[in-house]
Amino acid sequence: MKKINFNDNWEYTNIDVETNKDLVQSMTVFKPVELPHDYTIENVFDKSNLSSHQGGYVRTGTLWYRKYMKLEKVPDNQTFLLFEGVYSNSTIYVNGEKVYSREYGYSSLCVNISDYLKQGVNLIAVYLDGSKEPSTRWFNGQGITRNVWIMSGDNIYIKNDGVFIKPKYVEDGKSVIPVLTTVVSLQEEKNVSLEIDIQDIDGNLVERFETKVDLNIGENNFNNILDIKDTKLWSCNSPYLYKCIVSVETDNQSHKDSVEINFGVRSLEFKPNQGFFLNGIHTYFKGVCLHHDGGCVGAAVPKSLWKKRILMLKEMGCNSIRTSHNPFNPEFYDLCDELGMMVVDEAFDGWEIPKVKYGYGTIWDKCHVQDLSDLIIRDRNHPSVVMWSIGNEVLQMSTEITKELMAIIRNLDDTRKITAGVQQTSKASDDNRALLDVAGYNDGGGACFIYEQDHEKRPDQLFVATEAPHSFQTRGFYRTKTWWRDKNQPRMEIENLTEEEIFFDQNFHYNSSYDNAGVRTCARDSWALVEKLPYLCGEFRWTGFDYVGEAFPHAWPSKSHNFGVIDTANFPKDHFYLYQSMWKEEKILHILPHWTHRYLEKSTKVPVWVYTNLEEVELFLNDNSLGKKTKGTLKNLEWLVPYEEGTILAKGYENGNLVIEEKFNTAYTPNNIQLTAEILPEDTKINVAQLTFEVKDKSGNFVSYANNITGLYLSPNIKLLGSDNGAIDDMSPFKSMHRRAFNGLGMYLIKFNEDEVNFATVVSILGDNYFDEVTSISIDVKSVYLTGNVKNEYEIFYTTDCTIPNRKSNKYTSQFSINETTEVKIAVYKDNVEIMTLSDIFIKGRPEPVVDLIHLNHEVEMEIPAGPFSDKIIGEWENVGSKYIFHKDGKVVRKLGIIDTCIGYWWYDFPTDFLETPDYAGIGEIWLSSGNKVNIKLEDQKAKKLIIDNSQNAMGNIVVNIKEIVLTR
Repeated sequence: MKKINFNDNWEYTNIDVETNKDLVQSMTVFKPVELPHDYTIENVFDKSNLSSHQGGYVRTGTLWYRKYMKLEKVPDNQTFLLFEGVYSNSTIYVNGEKVYSREYGYSSLCVNISDYLKQGVNLIAVYLDGSKEPSTRWFNGQGITRNVWIMSGDNIYIKNDGVFIKPKYVEDGKSVIPVLTTVVSLQEEKNVSLEIDIQDIDGNLVERFETKVDLNIGENNFNNILDIKDTKLWSCNSPYLYKCIVSVETDNQSHKDSVEINFGVRSLEFKPNQGFFLNGIHTYFKGVCLHHDGGCVGAAVPKSLWKKRILMLKEMGCNSIRTSHNPFNPEFYDLCDELGMMVVDEAFDGWEIPKVKYGYGTIWDKCHVQDLSDLIIRDRNHPSVVMWSIGNEVLQMSTEITKELMAIIRNLDDTRKITAGVQQTSKASDDNRALLDVAGYNDGGGACFIYEQDHEKRPDQLFVATEAPHSFQTRGFYRTKTWWRDKNQPRMEIENLTEEEIFFDQNFHYNSSYDNAGVRTCARDSWALVEKLPYLCGEFRWTGFDYVGEAFPHAWPSKSHNFGVIDTANFPKDHFYLYQSMWKEEKILHILPHWTHRYLEKSTKVPVWVYTNLEEVELFLNDNSLGKKTKGTLKNLEWLVPYEEGTILAKGYENGNLVIEEKFNTAYTPNNIQLTAEILPEDTKINVAQLTFEVKDKSGNFVSYANNITGLYLSPNIKLLGSDNGAIDDMSPFKSMHRRAFNGLGMYLIKFNEDEVNFATVVSILGDNYFDEVTSISIDVKSVYLTGNVKNEYEIFYTTDCTIPNRKSNKYTSQFSINETTEVKIAVYKDNVEIMTLSDIFIKGRPEPVVDLIHLNHEVEMEIPAGPFSDKIIGEWENVGSKYIFHKDGKVVRKLGIIDTCIGYWWYDFPTDFLETPDYAGIGEIWLSSGNKVNIKLEDQKAKKLIIDNSQNAMGNIVVNIKEIVLTR
């Protein structure tokens, strides 16, 4: 069918339109919008929003989209609308008539609107009900978040997604190419030509098949086989794509249709006790899990941004992505085909039991067969898709449903293996893994500890770590003491790097970049398991990029968390280089941490790590050698270096020859910004660019602690898509024209037309936001010219007395100093017109030290517990004749009649991700005033019954001879 992009000239409103008359006639409530569109990123983050911490605290609601289309006459042919993703609970109307509705927002949907069209102006409208939130455990976005197409076909046409190419490589360069085609006919037709061409990557004809067929009314299915003699195989390093052109045409040429599909030829083998083989070559899945959002653009991710992100992952050494936990945008799979990235294509998160209030389980019975079938049919021609996944951490996972879903897939595609992300170590988990072609293991539920025992039970089955490891890291943030999310779960212990913590800066909810913060294992130990066990095909770490949503429940303000190897602003963290050293042959070397530690006492021993795949590394501090270390099988090299300001330098050697060196210089007061533009080209004249700003000191050194404010000014033809810095607790709207640096970096994402003059200017107020005695204040203006070149001159006026600046205020000509807490405000003028105001606060003094005593790998002697204090415990509980009140500050009060008695202090660690371990409800203690301690635990995750273990009679002065005190509420 003829396919035309239908993204232009839409309007939308978030005001509910009750009648068709209002929808047609309203001139005020609708405003223009460019598709794809995600409504949620246009609004402020708010703790009261229905999406909650799981959805990143974004605002959702009721949305209407509309578009007018004028037809000179009613088309004789068939007309379809193809929506690649509408989130969610959508209803499509044409000229006021309901045409179609769909609950699942991640599915593509194709709608025949032929019977609803009329001559003249036609109104296409889409209604979305986003009031039912949360609907997923992560950020889902809301709106027409993917492309829309209008398609037309004659009375004979090839069905949308109606061609299935099943290439099979045989041997000696020969491959067999079965092509299954579904042709729809509205009339009986004899002697119709069916032609299939296969072209190489340069458009040269490789093979042609021609035949005559007879068509009945309805769907007609044909299976034809072609051959390729000198096959060029698709692989991650050489993703060769052929093109298949299928055409149908009636004998009198009155009706015809054609479709073009890219495909690749590759062999996928899963050999017991050996692993996965791509084109006969043993290949590990060096994989990551990804959610579908693109950070500051939400769910409406430009194709060029997907391309940038996939290329970054390939640069890291990654060769595979698991689409967690839903179908992605079709453009994503096209890019994976073109760039050589394997995909495990996942259909669902949960099944029939909802994980959140309005989760998929509420529509399971009605929708799952169609949603799964549509995914398989849509994506089965992609060579990048190497496995299907039928679910993730499914509650009360049923073997009957596993069998049903596998049967649906096999009926539609028998060329790929099937897996699922299974998290537990229970019998039900074991029974379901045994049914899968490749058993999936999510380590959050402890599944990473049963590989070997499961292999003994199922020696011919291969395994894959579908979600492992779960490790945390915040870019530019370090702690030397090990951090574990959960207190009482199995784990592969990570040794503390120092006896006492040496770093105390920044935020309680940040995580160390030393690979010493996690859930069950660190990244190094997780990959070591893959290397050790031949039946473990690889891993998909959680996650490749940070993503919006799944913020820790009690970490407000925060909109996300620190799982990714790359942050939401597309800046790599230290783990990026760790994976390079483990996954790539290209030689790399990376030092951590940076060497700017403002509040660290001189001579404090700092663990300096080097990630490398070179044979030997020598470390230098201020030109003094600290010795060489040999890589061997180690995943990192470590030196304990007495801190002093200056230069830390690492030199990497191979066969005694210097190959790479990397260094950090100590940086001082922020003085200027470096602004760079990375243009992300698409196949149109509209381009996307990432404007990255880096904070530098006056010597040009990167300032790793800088959090200075910036403002953006754009020429009229540029549109801001979003801004970000990767900080989980930066709650500025994603569409903000002001963005702070986070640990020295930030970015603006913009869209522009290359035929026009385009420039962008970033202004920043620079200095130490915390200072001891005095700090220098600089105001820097940097511009980049994306197309063309014009001369821009700016004037800046400032105040330091909290008044609003204007042209009568101090004119900025050079840096100045302040010696007390000061708010600096500026006004920026271009051609005598104010274009921007900006302000920042500079505080005399030091920030409070940040100490985490909750998540350590050892107990700390304290008079009262530091926490955690779970909301599941806070409040009033009852026991026969008395009440127990658990306060937010940790105090436990027993109420007997009118007498309140503080009996001690409590802590309780309820599972942060309760779905990973649904049978585990956490553990805690009461530290009694007597000096004794008693264990407490909830009966289950419903948190209706709390049990105090008094088996040692530690509460003898409170209750007598009761071994187990049961509290209810």
